[in-house]
Amino acid sequence: QRYWLVAGAHACVFGSFKVFEQFSSAIFVQRFSYDVRTAGLMASSVPLLSAVLAPYAGKLADRASVAQRNFCTALALGLAALAVLVLCTEVSRATLLGCVGCVALGHAVLPTLLLARLRATLCSASSVGVAFGACEALAAGAHVLANLAFAYFHGKRAYGGAMGLLAALLALGFGLFVRSAHLGPAPPIRSRSGDSPVSPTSMPVSFV
Repeated sequence: QRYWLVAGAHACVFGSFKVFEQFSSAIFVQRFSYDVRTAGLMASSVPLLSAVLAPYAGKLADRASVAQRNFCTALALGLAALAVLVLCTEVSRATLLGCVGCVALGHAVLPTLLLARLRATLCSASSVGVAFGACEALAAGAHVLANLAFAYFHGKRAYGGAMGLLAALLALGFGLFVRSAHLGPAPPIRSRSGDSPVSPTSMPVSFV
């Protein structure tokens, strides 16, 4: 149950942020009357901040306590959801920049923290590959559905509905994560031979 809660939270976050990243430049031009160059610069701030902060999120996932990681993840999720919700209304340019900054912060740290949390929910070292594959498939499905729904609202010029959809996805992810944190840590991961438990943080990780 812990695994599916965290995988579901990751899928909600992935789908919401990826759709926002795809459509944000058009939103800034059509909704907030930015010129194309400025809108492109603002939209690029979301993945740019990810490139800067994601390694620090990984360090936090490795070294912080479970309670600290849970708090940071829940805080980032809550801020991102509120920021997207605020964007459903007419806002000043200063407020817009603040909201985009909160979304960019969430985009930078949440995927890393949630994937680290996902590995900690597993009870068997032999299921790590399958677990991450299923998580990616779930995230891709959420991305497709969120993309189709957002495009529908965007095509109808229902801007509030489109952004409300993304805020609802992030709020759902927040709820799923809080529920998984409430359940507490999973039992220690056991090796393939089943002889001895293996700590999730001691498992070898390969970066390709």
